[in-house]
Amino acid sequence: MTKRVIKTELIKEYINKNHLSKTAFCKNCKIAPSTLKAILSQSTNVGIVALFKIVRVLNIEICELFYE
Repeated sequence: MTKRVIKTELIKEYINKNHLSKTAFCKNCKIAPSTLKAILSQSTNVGIVALFKIVRVLNIEICELFYE
């Protein structure tokens, strides 16, 4: 079984492209800034609900957020 890793560059690109602060991105996603920090640092303790909130804002499928 391979470990899936979150494609954090998708999140960073979205933030930069839309000229958002990380705080504004968190408000759009309705997640805590600490959750975003955990995701960007590749923490393994990230809830699936937060990931679904992020992909909703990014307008992508959940599988697109992970490396194979």
